[in-house]
Amino acid sequence: MSFLFALFFFFYSFYIHASTTDKTAKASLQLHVKISDIRQKLINSETFYKELTKSVRYWPQFTCLKSAFKKGDKDPVISTIRKQLTLLKITPSKPIADEDLFDEALEEGIQAFQKSHSLDSDGIIGQQTCMHLNIMPGTRARAIRQSLTQFDELKAQCGTRYIIVNLPTFNLLAINNDQVELAQSVIVGSRSRPTPISTYPIQSIVLNPSWRVPVSIFVKDKLSKVLADPEYLKRGDYLVYDSNGELLEPNHVHWKDVSLTYFPYKVRQQPGKKNALGAVKFNLQNDELIYMHGTPDTSLFNKGLRALSSGCIRVADPVSLALWVLNSEKVNREILQEKIDLEETVTLNIKTPVSVFTTNIPVWINPNGAIQFGMLNRQ
Repeated sequence: MSFLFALFFFFYSFYIHASTTDKTAKASLQLHVKISDIRQKLINSETFYKELTKSVRYWPQFTCLKSAFKKGDKDPVISTIRKQLTLLKITPSKPIADEDLFDEALEEGIQAFQKSHSLDSDGIIGQQTCMHLNIMPGTRARAIRQSLTQFDELKAQCGTRYIIVNLPTFNLLAINNDQVELAQSVIVGSRSRPTPISTYPIQSIVLNPSWRVPVSIFVKDKLSKVLADPEYLKRGDYLVYDSNGELLEPNHVHWKDVSLTYFPYKVRQQPGKKNALGAVKFNLQNDELIYMHGTPDTSLFNKGLRALSSGCIRVADPVSLALWVLNSEKVNREILQEKIDLEETVTLNIKTPVSVFTTNIPVWINPNGAIQFGMLNRQ
């Protein structure tokens, strides 16, 4: 698996309008931008890197050590990092009293760079940030060219109204008539349990869903917690059934005996605020048990690297996405929220088909409309 990277530009050419009635407005943005504008933005970025390749014969680099650099540190390497950020137009070119000092301005520049490369923006220069800073401009230009090719191939497959989930950059775009109408962050599958590249028609939307825990997820992720804490399942509102559908007392089950090949139980998490699927689930047509859903752990969306799930797609603002998918004058945010607040499971049918395209475009845009390179490249 190879990695492709790209650069963030300090300009936003898109007009961004955040919903004023949405409690999670920062998680979901309405972008008034056309798909053709995204393509042009990629072309402009490719041009920038090509010109940078011509103007800078030797790209300044430094050795990626196990130790990290942070604000307050002083080292000759810091001056090299300053040169990199200046050439990339991240920080302005101006005289510095001490080029070797990691000051506040450099920390801000590193944070911006990390955000643009799908990294946790902690302002610390560790190995991953070092690797990204050392990427040659020519490599970045080729990554953008690959993205343009993939983008054109994808566009030929899409209809009028669809959703793109770009796995490398961990974001989602909802598109109608070549206009991006909604953008938000997502959490996707980890490298060991990746989200497949595919097309998923949305079959229905479920409010206050229950969650039947797959055996693989229970054994790999939950079993150790159950063994360490006998009350884990009760506190999490999980119910356990035997093979005949009889409800069991979780503490009476011999959990030490279960495995991936022996699991004569069914585990279901009840709807509610603790449910791992959040308040909204999007049923997708597939045989791999892949679906989109919310999550009670919204703090994870603050991370840069969001390859954290077991394959499904967690969305930052499922209510806004549900309203977009339903596209009905009879259903507004207040009505949807009222149904959610009742904590009763309700299934809503989709009248106008909408498909979700999971993609592997290495250079894309983030929910703010700025160029972003992804962390993952899935073949």
